[in-house]
Amino acid sequence: MTRLNATMNSEGGSTLVGQTIGGAGIVRELDRHTLARRFLAHDHRRGVDRLVYVFDQPNNDEREKIWHALRLCVGAQRPHVLSIEQAGRERGGLIWASSPYPGNQESIVTLADLRARRGGRLSAIETDRAIEQLLEAAAASHRAGVEHGPVAEDEILVNPSGSLLVELYGLRRRAGLIESAEEPIQDEIRSIVSLAWTLLTGIDADERDVFASRVGGMVPPRWRQWIDCGLDPVLGYVSAREALDAMPGRSGEPAVEIAGARSLLGRLSSAIGGGKESAGLWSRKKHGPGRID
Repeated sequence: MTRLNATMNSEGGSTLVGQTIGGAGIVRELDRHTLARRFLAHDHRRGVDRLVYVFDQPNNDEREKIWHALRLCVGAQRPHVLSIEQAGRERGGLIWASSPYPGNQESIVTLADLRARRGGRLSAIETDRAIEQLLEAAAASHRAGVEHGPVAEDEILVNPSGSLLVELYGLRRRAGLIESAEEPIQDEIRSIVSLAWTLLTGIDADERDVFASRVGGMVPPRWRQWIDCGLDPVLGYVSAREALDAMPGRSGEPAVEIAGARSLLGRLSSAIGGGKESAGLWSRKKHGPGRID
């Protein structure tokens, strides 16, 4: 382990730019994740970019919980989950994790970024592809015994090929940093169903009843039925697989043009800050369900 010499930036916070973490040199700081600071780093030995997370919780107990949880997350490979390939602890207590860099040469793009640049909402085709990928991530993770809790737009990355990747999947739950829920899997699925409403309308699902008459026309009837069922506290989906199978176009209705959604999401993400793919992206070969081929 090495001791990192953080300096102060103009805003009064510490910067790690120019330091080396996990064999990668820190290039610049990116927008923060709710759990950690994000950095773009470059591994000169391997010639690839890395996404480095630095956990700066002031509470020592929280940092200890994160450290123990991180070690359980390293190496897991599941569809649409950004893998944590390394984690470490430096002298002085700094805890970090490193993942393949899924951004372009400018920055990373979250689903929230993408929706904002599309005028606040996505089309039904784009929403279909996004929700399908998130449910595939949840289904594969739940089969592996890992739960994430509610999924938020700003922790979902869109890589240049249009594939979604959930960051630090399951870390909060494993570290005990979110309240225990009676139905953790169902809560996670409901958050994805809620996100479908937000992507289609630009309005938070908590305000669905208030604005239903105003934005209802933006939601195709089959999607409206799927969302209503998924948010029903009694009739809601009990598993990610059930929610996937019930999605519009999966039960005999005319199928949504998934291939078109793939290419469209790819074009949209590439248009935000350049289209060149950086090293460390998912392979374009098909490695399992839900991957872009």
